[in-house]
Order: sequence, then structure tokens, then C-alpha cells
Amino acid sequence: MKKPIKTLIAENNKKRKLLNEENVTYYGNFLTYIRSHLFKDERATEEVLLEIVDHLLLAQEEGKSAKEVFGKNPKELADDVVENLPTEPFRNIFVFGVELMITLLASFTVVIGIMDIFMGQSKTIYAGNAFLIIGAFMTLLALVIWIFMKMLKEDSFNPSKSKKFYVFTGLTFMIGSIAIALLANKMPALGRAIELGEYGMFGVGCVLVLISFLMKKIREQR
Repeated sequence: MKKPIKTLIAENNKKRKLLNEENVTYYGNFLTYIRSHLFKDERATEEVLLEIVDHLLLAQEEGKSAKEVFGKNPKELADDVVENLPTEPFRNIFVFGVELMITLLASFTVVIGIMDIFMGQSKTIYAGNAFLIIGAFMTLLALVIWIFMKMLKEDSFNPSKSKKFYVFTGLTFMIGSIAIALLANKMPALGRAIELGEYGMFGVGCVLVLISFLMKKIREQR
């Protein structure tokens, strides 16, 4: 029986703590770079990383460093590993994207719901508006994830080159979110009206939190 991905990651984290300072830095950069390739099969990625840390621990016991075992160019080795990893099935990528989107929407909805409760006001949501806003937010989220993954790849082996991406990623998400909020406020009513009481948004948010939690648990047990 295959180990759940969550178990593989936990084993990797546990074994990484046994590496010495030089090796943990070398391996940490290597691990970050490989995991930043989201479209690669997650299970295969974690299994390969576990094999590498096992090999590195064995070499460490023999008094060898990571550079002696894997060479002084970890990026070249990492690129070879990534090239040979299978691609994650589209279904898994799509489901993960939906999970991430639901998680963010849940956080947003719960906050708005709490504000509604304290202010004692109800909400009217229009189906067409909701569809367009969610679509715009998904586009923004995809862009931010792409920038963030690019940042991780750059940061893995060239930390000094990618600092600007941290700022750029944050600004992109902030400006995009503000633009979407302004769009939502100015849009004319489109589609069917859905009336929510003062506890409505909070209730919707709680349901989304539960869905997000269940999706995460199911994904981790693959």
C-alpha cells in the first residue's frame, strides 16, 4: 500500500533535521526548486526527494558533503530530476486549484460575514455579478501563483536575484484585489438576486471553510 503524500512529506521533514548545516542548506535549495514545479506529479516528486535525502544521510555518515556526492551545481542536477518526473494529472491540478480558490473565498466570506453581523446588515448577491467576480479573482490568483512559483525557482539557487519578486507578488495581489473590489462595487446588478440575512455571508463562509478542509484532507491522503 502506498504511503499518503502527507506521510512522505513528514518523513522528509524529519530526516532533513538530521542533516548538518552545510548539507541542509544544499538540500533545502534543491528541495525548494523541485517542489516549485507545480505541474509535476506530487507523489513522484516527494518519493524522489525522500530517496535523495536518504542517500545524502548515508553519505553524511561516511563523512561526505552534499557537494561531494551530488556536485557543486545543484541546479543542474535538479533540472535533470525535474525533467524525468512525470506530469501531474490534469484532474489533480484542477482540483487543487479549486481547493485553493475555495480556501481564499472562505476567508474573504467569513470576514465579510463577521462585519455584517456586527453591523446588523443583510446582503443581496446577484448570480451574474458573483460569477464575473469569481472569474476575475481566479485569473488574479493564477497570475499571483505563477509569479510566486517563478520567485521560488529564482530564489532557490540565486537568492539575491529574486527579492524584487516578493514585493512584486504582494503588490500584484493587493492592486488586483482592490481593482476587483472596485469593480464589484460599481457593477450593475446582473442575474438572479439572492437575499442573505445578516448571518448569511458568515454561514456561507463556514460552509466554504468546511469544504476546503475536507478537500485538503482528501488530497493529503492520496
